Amino acid sequence: MFFDRERAERFDAPNRLIVDEGKEIVLNRDETDGPETTEDGMHVETYTLGTEDRILALIPESAAGKKDGEVPMVLNLHWSGGTPGEQVSENGWDKVAAEEGFIMIAPFYESWDSVYRHTDYFAEIVRDAVSRYPMIDRSRVYVTGFSNGGAAAVALTDQFPELFAAIAPQGWMVGMRDPDRKGREYDMPFQIIQGSEEYTYQTASGAMAIMRDEQEALADLMRFNEMTDPSFIPDYDAAPYWGYPEGSRTEEEIGGRKWTVSDYYKDGFDVPFGQLILAEGGIHWARPEHARLAWDFLKQFRRNEAGEIEQTNEKEKTP
Repeated sequence: MFFDRERAERFDAPNRLIVDEGKEIVLNRDETDGPETTEDGMHVETYTLGTEDRILALIPESAAGKKDGEVPMVLNLHWSGGTPGEQVSENGWDKVAAEEGFIMIAPFYESWDSVYRHTDYFAEIVRDAVSRYPMIDRSRVYVTGFSNGGAAAVALTDQFPELFAAIAPQGWMVGMRDPDRKGREYDMPFQIIQGSEEYTYQTASGAMAIMRDEQEALADLMRFNEMTDPSFIPDYDAAPYWGYPEGSRTEEEIGGRKWTVSDYYKDGFDVPFGQLILAEGGIHWARPEHARLAWDFLKQFRRNEAGEIEQTNEKEKTP
């Protein structure tokens, strides 16, 4: 999503967030008014961590009374020029978090420069969150983001894989710095959502392909998870847009649009370890379907105390 000044001015950092459509929550620096609540019953808290930039926390009603380590968490990163409130509402995350009962942490950050400049800060936010909210299950912490936030999710996979159980970048990605590390502690389940008219181009053969930044990132994720031979060359004629032959494919009509889901499997797992979703006719824009698709993938994984990825007993829903 490209910069829209009118949208950006709705976030008068660090004092204002749009949390739900049509509902503006004004925040005081001293927060003496206490937390607000969204229409979906999510408690809204904000705080800072070493900067003046606010961090938004959405806590579901169902988290009340939970024992330590029982509630999943999603780190949710906004696009360039966006805000945490827009990121959680326009992608549908606020509603899905309320329905599914997970905590969402969405920081504001300067999103115009390299995402690798922010990875230490994002990691600090995660470590602080699991301490601040003891009900968070450290084995089920996930990261998602749209556009620049999607690129940040891949950067965090490169820099801090031990903190997350799965990732869901949407709309854009960048490559990893060291994708050739080996070992189960570096495994990272991934789902990517992309529009067919979103940063794509036609190759010399006439096949459609994702942009080169994303080609590099996808190749890195495949290598990082040891899901492809290092010598493999993507074939966009055989596998349009992605270049990798899938293990299985389904097509679904959601919200009046066709979504093609390509699944990629890894030994030892019954569910897809990689999932690539193409929205037919989709441009570079946040869509309310994103959150449900992403959560149904993310929730299938946890990272155990040994640092290895395991399947949970959660299964994907049919949208």
